[in-house]
Amino acid sequence: MKKLVFLFLFLQTVLNAQSQLAAPQLLQTKAEPYSLFLKWTASAGADGYEVIITGGKQQNYYVGNTEIHIIENIRPGCVYSVYIRAYAFENNAHSGQIQYWVLTPPSALPAKIIPQGFVAVWKRKLKVNRYRFEVSQDSNFTQTVSPYNDLYTSKKRFKAAPLPPGVYYYRLHTQDYRNRACYSNIIQVTVP
Repeated sequence: MKKLVFLFLFLQTVLNAQSQLAAPQLLQTKAEPYSLFLKWTASAGADGYEVIITGGKQQNYYVGNTEIHIIENIRPGCVYSVYIRAYAFENNAHSGQIQYWVLTPPSALPAKIIPQGFVAVWKRKLKVNRYRFEVSQDSNFTQTVSPYNDLYTSKKRFKAAPLPPGVYYYRLHTQDYRNRACYSNIIQVTVP
């Protein structure tokens, strides 16, 4: 009987400790074609956090602070599931696990120059329904080029021709599950 009472009290202590650890909330994400940066809220009483990334190969990380920069096994144009939970060593407790999704942008590659224009090419691993293609005469994308700006494609190449000689920039735009902008890197192209 004493063992049952002890077990009950022990389980009650563990359950109370687990309920006291709040699940961390994701504050910031920055997705690049080959890296993810995540930052989340601190949970009172937590000694650290477990971060699990799935999407292709599962990766587990244990961190003592509230942010992580991941550069291994991250690919362009992929959706990753991110799970974060707090844990406390003293009573072997952990919070609930929260799931988030992060989309990495496609990786724009050097364009192929063709007569009076170029063919833009990008790298992706998973299918995204569509990309918005953007062409500009400046790297801030304030001088957009018609009719090649804001066109949508589901392919991984796009032909921008005819164009007068000059320097152009292109990038791709997608959206994550929260409809936040997700841009590729910017490629400079010189049309002779």
